[in-house]
This record gives sequence, structure tokens and C-alpha cells, in this order.
Amino acid sequence: MFLTPPKAEIEDFGLFGETPCWRFVEHSIHRPWFYVATRELDESDEDGFTRRPMLMLTDEDLLEALLAEQGSEIRVEMVLLVTPHHLNHTGRWQMEPLEALDRYETARGFAFTYQVQSGQTYVWGDQTVTNNHDVKKREIFSSAMLPH
Repeated sequence: MFLTPPKAEIEDFGLFGETPCWRFVEHSIHRPWFYVATRELDESDEDGFTRRPMLMLTDEDLLEALLAEQGSEIRVEMVLLVTPHHLNHTGRWQMEPLEALDRYETARGFAFTYQVQSGQTYVWGDQTVTNNHDVKKREIFSSAMLPH
């Protein structure tokens, strides 16, 4: 979850109209999240400027929804996985290009596996679920889904 404290808000920032803008957001849950590069596909911009918003997504459901919404207005160009030190074992938060994200589920629990560009795989959730014989595996993301 990202928090937007009032002291971080930029007042009278007219670039985005009435949309509030913040100097920073707070991330208080130490779990993986996603930094997603997108491209707006709206051809109506007269000056030829293509907007490339960066989105910070707090969970896998939001990433899956964004990927499903791709079409004539927006396209995901890159997904970076941001992992806390207790998951990546580096002693610090780390941001890496995501190659694949899968959800594993059984009646006992669930887990997500994240494969990053270096070949490293991280598991969030009950790791024993990934080896269970009655597991349901669902691909949420693969870098092959992105335009090349």
C-alpha cells in the first residue's frame, strides 16, 4: 500500500489540472511491488508528444488488471519488480526487470513466484505450495507479453 501524507502534497501544481500531486509516497508494507513503464497510445496529441507514465502498483492483482486493459489507449512496455531485503537476501530493497510471474494455489494456501532477468526466482507466500502435486498454476505475466 502506498500512503500519501498531506505534507507531501504539492499545492497548485497546474500541470495535471485538478489532479493532486505528491513529492513522495510512503510504502509501509514490506512485500514485492511493481514499477511499470507504460505508453499512452492516444493519437490526438497535436504536438506528437507520447506520454509514458510510470505506474507504481502495490500487488499482483493490479498488475494483472493493467495487463488485461491494454489496448487502444495504453500499452505496458516494461515491468520492474521491487523486492524487500528479506526476499532478495541482498540487505537492501532491489529493483530488477521482471521476466515471469506465476500464481500457485492449493486448498492449503498460495504463493507467487517472480523470475527476474538475472535468472533469480523469488517466492512470496507459502513456498511449499509450489511443489504440491494438486497445485493450480496460473501465469500472470511473462516478458513475452510485452511489445518488442
